[in-house]
Amino acid sequence: MIQRDNVVSLSGQKLAGQRVMSDPQATALVADCRNVTAEALRRLMQAMFDKLDDALYELAEKADSNTAQFRYLDAMRGVRKQRTVIESGFLDGAMARYDEFWRGPAERRPWQQAAPQEATELSLIGEAELEEALAINAMVSKGESRFERSLAALKQRFARLSGRQEMADDENPVGPAVLAECFRKPVSELEVELAVKLVILKLFDRQVISNLGPLYDELNARFEKAGILANLNLRSRRQPGAPVPSTFGVPLSQAPDAYGIDAGPDGAELFNLLTSLVRSQRNPTAYSHVSMPVVATPDLLGALSSLQQSAVGAAPTMLDLASIRSAQASLRDSLLKSLNAAGPAASRALGGVDEDVIDMVSMLFDFILEDRNLPDAMKALLSRLQIPMIKLALVDRGFFSRKTHPARRLLNNLARAGTGWVDDGDRTPKSLFGRVESAVTRVLTELETDGTVFEAVNDEFARYLETELRGAEVAEERIRQVSRGQEQLKIARNKVTDVIEKRIWARPDMPDVVKDILRAGWKDVMLLALLREGEDSPSWKKSVEVVERLIWSVTPKAQPLDRQELLSAIPPLLSELKEGFSMISFDARRTAELMKDLQAHHIACLRGTVPTPAPAPAGSAPAAAEAEVAAVAPPGPETRPAPTIIDDEFQAKAQALQVGQWVQWDGDGDQPVRAKLSWKSEVTGTYIFVNRKGMKVAEMSVADVAQLLRTGRATVLAAGESPLMERALAAMVSALEQSKKGGAPAEAPA
Repeated sequence: MIQRDNVVSLSGQKLAGQRVMSDPQATALVADCRNVTAEALRRLMQAMFDKLDDALYELAEKADSNTAQFRYLDAMRGVRKQRTVIESGFLDGAMARYDEFWRGPAERRPWQQAAPQEATELSLIGEAELEEALAINAMVSKGESRFERSLAALKQRFARLSGRQEMADDENPVGPAVLAECFRKPVSELEVELAVKLVILKLFDRQVISNLGPLYDELNARFEKAGILANLNLRSRRQPGAPVPSTFGVPLSQAPDAYGIDAGPDGAELFNLLTSLVRSQRNPTAYSHVSMPVVATPDLLGALSSLQQSAVGAAPTMLDLASIRSAQASLRDSLLKSLNAAGPAASRALGGVDEDVIDMVSMLFDFILEDRNLPDAMKALLSRLQIPMIKLALVDRGFFSRKTHPARRLLNNLARAGTGWVDDGDRTPKSLFGRVESAVTRVLTELETDGTVFEAVNDEFARYLETELRGAEVAEERIRQVSRGQEQLKIARNKVTDVIEKRIWARPDMPDVVKDILRAGWKDVMLLALLREGEDSPSWKKSVEVVERLIWSVTPKAQPLDRQELLSAIPPLLSELKEGFSMISFDARRTAELMKDLQAHHIACLRGTVPTPAPAPAGSAPAAAEAEVAAVAPPGPETRPAPTIIDDEFQAKAQALQVGQWVQWDGDGDQPVRAKLSWKSEVTGTYIFVNRKGMKVAEMSVADVAQLLRTGRATVLAAGESPLMERALAAMVSALEQSKKGGAPAEAPA
C-alpha cells in the first residue's frame, strides 16, 4: 500500500517538507498513466474515423455542383488512404509529448525551440491558416472550460510529481492544447481543401476533445490512489479571458456588471485566440497587480469616456504620426492616472480581461497607423476612434470576430474611402475629408450614451460612399469603353495596313493610282468591315479579295485569254470600288479622278502595254499619298520607340497588378499621385489609372509601371477591396504568433 502524500520529483529534485515515494513507484505510475492515455486516445480516434466518412459523404450530397461533389468524394477516398498516417501521427506525437514532459522541466523541448531563421521573414498569414488556428483555438477553449476542474487537478498533480513549481495549461501533456496541436500537424499536411480540413478538425473536437472527461477522471483517480495530492479540493472558477455578453445596441451606461460571463460562440473564437497570444508575449512583471484592487469595468468605461471627450475638440491634422503613436503608447498610463486621481498613485490596476482588450485594440490601431494604404491625414482621423473601439470591445466581443459588425464595417468603409484620397486642400464639410471627420466626431460625441451610434454613422457614411462609388463607376466604365474602342481601332488599323503595305512592297512597279486607291480610300472600307463584322466575316474577306483583284487588273496581259478575262472582270471591280467608296462617304470628285486614271491603266493592260506617266508635281494627289504613307504605315505604338523591357521582379510585379489595385507614385509636384488600375490591355500592355472619382489620371505601359517600381518611385497599395480590419487582424495574429515563437515581428498589413 502506497502511503499518502509520499512524493518524488522524477527530475531528481526532492521536494522540501515531503516524504519521498520510491523512484520505481513513481516511474510505474507515470508508465501506467501513459498506457491508460494511449488506449483512451486510440479508442477515441477510432470513433472519430468511424464518423468521418458519413460527414464527408453528407457534404458531397449537399454540394451545389457535380464538380464540388466529386471533390468531396475524392477527399473522402484520400482521407481513407491517409487514415493510418493521421492516426499514427497523432498518437505518436501525443505520446512523444507525454514522454518529453517527464524528462524534466529544465530540458528544452523541441516544440519550445526558437523558430528557424526563415521564420523571421514571416508574411501575413493566409485565410486558410487563420481558419485552422481559429478551429484549433475554439476546441481548446471549449475543452479547457468543460473539464476545468479535472484539468486543474491533473495540472497540480503533474507539476507536483515532476518537480515543477508551476505549470502552464499548454504544458499539460494530456491537455486539450497539446492534443489539438498534435492532431493539427498530420491534418495540415493533407492535400485537401480547407472545408474538408475544417470538417476533420470539427469531428476531432466532437469525438475526441469533448470526450476526454473519463480519461481525466481515471488519471486523477490513479494519482489520488498513489497518494499524489489525495485531498485536493478545487472550486469552480471563471476562465480568464472568457468572452463577455454582447451588449451592442444597448446604451453603454446600461451595460451589465457581470463582466466575464460567456457570450456563447459569437466572438469567442478569435477573441480567445488573441487573448492567449497577447498574454503569451506580455511581461508578467510589467503590470503586476497581485496585491492591488482591480478597476471595475464600469469605472474603466467612465475613465475612457473622459479621455474620449477630451479628444472631441482635437485637431488631428495638426498632429504628426509620431505624436499619435506616443499618445497611444501612453494610453494605459493615462487611464490609470485618471482612475487613481482621487487616491494614491497606482492604487488600482486593470483587470486581466480588460487589460487584454485594451492591448488588442491598441495593437489593432498600431497596425492601422502602419498601413501604407492610408494617407497620414486619414490615419490621424481614424486613430481618434481607438478609445470608442476599446469601449465597445469591452462589452461586445463580437467586434473581433464578426465581419459584419457595424463598428468594423464603419472602420472598413472609412478606410476604403480614404485609400484613394489625395490631399488637395479641400477640408470643407462636403469634401471626403470633411465627411470622414464628421463621422469620427459623431462617434466621439454620441458613443457615451448609445452604442448604436456605430450602425447609424455607418449607414449614413455608406450611403454617401455608395453615391460616390456609383458615380466613379460610371466614369470608369466610360473610360474603359473608350480605351477598349481605341485599342480595337488601333489593332484593326494595324491589320489593314499590314494587308495593304505587304502587297504594295511586293510590287515595286505598282501604278500610283492603285496605291492611291488602296491607301486613301479602300483602307477605310476594309477597316469598317473588320470593326463591324470581324476577321472571319464575308465582308472582310471580300474587301481583301478586291485588293487582290485590283492589283491583278493592272498587270499587263500578253495572252488573248487573259485580256478577255480582264475585260470581263473590270466592270464588277469598278462597281465594287465605287460602292465601297460610297459606303464610307469618300469624296465623289476624288473617286471620279481615281476611276479615270484606273481606266487608263486597264486600257493599256488590254493592249499589253503599261503607260508611263510623267513624275507627279509636288503637292499633287499621288505625291501627297506617298507622303502620307510615312504617317500611316505602320501606325499605332510602333511609331514611337517601345519602352525597354527588363525581365526582373519589378516587371513581374507590374504584370501581376490586378484591376482594382491602388498604386501611389511620385507626381510632378510635391503631392504624390494615388490611382487605381481601372483597365489593362492584354494585347498592347497599356494600363489606365483613375482617381477615386473615376477620372483618368494616367496611361502607361506595363514597362513604364515596372520602371517606377524599380526606381522606388511607386508603391503598390491595397489589393482590390481587401478590408482594413481583416488585413489588420490577420497581421496582428501573425505578429503575435511569431512573437510567441521568438521570431521577428510581422510586417504591417499590406
